[in-house]
Amino acid sequence: MKKRNKRTMIVGDHQISPLTEHILDRMGREGLIIRQRLEQFYQHRSNLNQPLGNNSPNDAAPIEFFDNQSG
Repeated sequence: MKKRNKRTMIVGDHQISPLTEHILDRMGREGLIIRQRLEQFYQHRSNLNQPLGNNSPNDAAPIEFFDNQSG
C-alpha cells in the first residue's frame, strides 16, 4: 500500500462561499472571529502557492559585506 500524499493544495479562488458566510453570520461574534481566521489562512496559503523567483534582480535589496578584521 502506497503512502498517501498529505500535502493539501487549495484550488480555486480564495473566497468564503456564500453558505459559509451565512453560517458565520448566524454565529455572531464567534463567526466573525472564524471569518477573520479563514481570510488570514487563505491569504497565507495563496502566498505559499506563489512560485519563487518572481522578483527581478533589480528589486532585491543590495547585500552589504563588512570586514570585521579591519580596525
